[in-house]
Formats: sequence, C-alpha cells, structure tokens
Amino acid sequence: MQFGSCNTVVFFKMRVAGVLHTFQFETKQGEDICVALQTHINDVMLSRHSKARSAVAAATAAGGSLNGDISNNSKPPNPELYDKCVQELSKLMEESQKTADQAAIIDKRNMESRMAKLNNVVIENTAKKDIANAGNTQDNL
Repeated sequence: MQFGSCNTVVFFKMRVAGVLHTFQFETKQGEDICVALQTHINDVMLSRHSKARSAVAAATAAGGSLNGDISNNSKPPNPELYDKCVQELSKLMEESQKTADQAAIIDKRNMESRMAKLNNVVIENTAKKDIANAGNTQDNL
C-alpha cells in the first residue's frame, strides 16, 4: 500500500487480489491522516518484530535451532482482515471528508461575510466621494 498527501488531497494506492485500486479524497487534513497512518503502521510493524524476536528467543532458549522453519509462523494476509481494514480506512476517510466539507462551508461563509463587509465599505467610500465631489462642484459654481 502507498499513501500520500498534498495541501488539499490525500490518496491511497493498494493492491487487492492483484488489482491496483487508487482512492483519492479532498481534505485539508491529508498530512495529519498520513502521519497517523504511518504511526499506526510503524506500531504494528514494531509489534510484529517484537513478537517474532521473542518467538525466536523462546525457541532458542528451549533448545531449538535458528535454522528451523520460522516461515510457518508467518501467515499470509487474511483477506477478511484486509477488507475490514479497508472498510475502517474508508469510514475514517468519509468522516475526515465530512469534517473537511464542513470546514470548507465555514470558510466559504466567512469569506462571503468578509466580502459583504468590504463591499459595504467600498459603497460608503464611494458615496462619501460622490458627496464631496458634489459639494466641490457647487462651490465652483
């Protein structure tokens, strides 16, 4: 699986049953999502490495050989577990997308409010200039 993000998008690429799937989601939290995902992957890998190391140490302490077939302990990925992880990631991405959408709506409303205030200021300034210009025109007559 590969994943990455930029300022507005996070993407995941994963191979399922030999088919490459790409998921792309617009979000302002792409970096946070990638950091959390990388942290989780690192934690899982450390846990697996720790378990494998303790299994080797236990086998060695019990008089076993390091030349034994340790590969029997590592099982191929479970498709059901993988599907569950994909569903969980999809759910997290949907929640993140909803949060990003809400943030975008709030940003849009704030921007519209600022634009309306700015427009009012421009109208007031224009009206003041028009009044001042009208006064100057009458003084010149």
